[in-house]
Amino acid sequence: MEQPELLLIPTTYKSVIVCKNMLRKSQTLKKAPILRELFKLNDKTTKWKVTDMMIDKKGNITLLNELNIHSNDWNSLLKFIKINDESKKSINEIIELDLFTEDEVDSLYYTSIKLGGIPDVDTFYLNYHEQEKKENSISYNPQEPKEDYKNMYTWTIVNDHNPMESYSVVKELLDIGYSSTSLSFRQGVTQYWYMKKEKTAIA
Repeated sequence: MEQPELLLIPTTYKSVIVCKNMLRKSQTLKKAPILRELFKLNDKTTKWKVTDMMIDKKGNITLLNELNIHSNDWNSLLKFIKINDESKKSINEIIELDLFTEDEVDSLYYTSIKLGGIPDVDTFYLNYHEQEKKENSISYNPQEPKEDYKNMYTWTIVNDHNPMESYSVVKELLDIGYSSTSLSFRQGVTQYWYMKKEKTAIA
């Protein structure tokens, strides 16, 4: 049975209007064959078995509700599709626009998985979190123990009281993963500075 171009589909929260023609023309969805089949976007020569979309007693298509997709999840997906299709920007450029919260990015990714996967969404999700990881690493750079409010580092102090001994100690610390900070202080004639090492699961 031929489905109309505009579909009213219930989700776990409220119904959403789905425009099949918009989905069919989307460049973002060209490489999403499972989603295209779920919404009957493929042409008549499709290799998939032809079946009708499942409906409830009222005639409503139940796809999104069955996949536990909330209306907000669906709207996040549509938001990405429209931006990706119309902006002519790369995935990283879209990330730089800062139009999605972290929750939206995660929602977008898991909604995509439920619908069979969308390559551009996968790239967006991975690049977003990789960039976020780099930004957090750059912005969080404590120079002494009292600045380490996340308790991410093991700390030690070295000094230049005995230059030869200090060199040996510093070299050993560097060899096991410590790094020097830019903060130093002097007590009398002796110079001190902090070294830190990021904690691991077994540290």
